[in-house]
Amino acid sequence: GSLVLLFSINNTYAKLIIDPVCYSAVVIFLSTAAFKGLNAGKYGDISYGIYLYHFPIIQLLIFLRVFDFNIWMGFCATFLITIMLALASWHLIEKRFLKRTSHYVLAAKS
Repeated sequence: GSLVLLFSINNTYAKLIIDPVCYSAVVIFLSTAAFKGLNAGKYGDISYGIYLYHFPIIQLLIFLRVFDFNIWMGFCATFLITIMLALASWHLIEKRFLKRTSHYVLAAKS
């Protein structure tokens, strides 16, 4: 319902209130219900890598003017590069510093 509201309102001042609420609702839905059965943790915990690398990648792509050329290409490049670096960071650096009994290490073995 919030997406319908988002796209149906043209008032600039109303959008200042509606935009954050709608975007938050979408993020909450995607983080709770949409991917519940995905079990993405078996590939590693890439959340810290995403947090760490996304901003420098975005800034580099802005500097390279990728977003000026095509905003969707910039978004896709940011997404793919960030995920690849986060996965590499998890498997090559982060996982090695965890205790052997960590639930991440046990999940990766199964």
